[in-house]
Amino acid sequence: MGREQEINLNGKTYWCVKDACQAVGMSVTSVYEYRRKNHCTTEEAVRGAYAKMQTPNEMYRAFGKEYVSVAQASKDYNVSGDMVRAYMRDKGQTLEQALMTAKENTAFNNKCIERGINPYTARNFVRNYGVTKDEALESLSLAASSKG
Repeated sequence: MGREQEINLNGKTYWCVKDACQAVGMSVTSVYEYRRKNHCTTEEAVRGAYAKMQTPNEMYRAFGKEYVSVAQASKDYNVSGDMVRAYMRDKGQTLEQALMTAKENTAFNNKCIERGINPYTARNFVRNYGVTKDEALESLSLAASSKG
């Protein structure tokens, strides 16, 4: 049998991944995904996936509340989870900072849309001319009204 291999886990020996996983209540898929991501042997993947399963999930904290995920926190603050994760990853912001930045940018985008201004154009205006967001909205609103 080509798929049999010896796997030692928690002092016990198993002859296939499926048996080892069933014994500890772990998904076979998680082992193979761990192996693929970490470029390791199957036995190392079984041990690694098991250790990961034993580690409690990281809790996120913002504004005095704990969240299981960034998505949960984003939903509570009515902002895009992708936007919040991007601020955390790209700008090194904490969850609180990222939520506030996302909330401010979402509000700015909504103001732009209410006035018929493309939010991308307004952000470029702020960046290129060094003006505040409110000044950009005012200037772009005046420019739009003089055309019409």
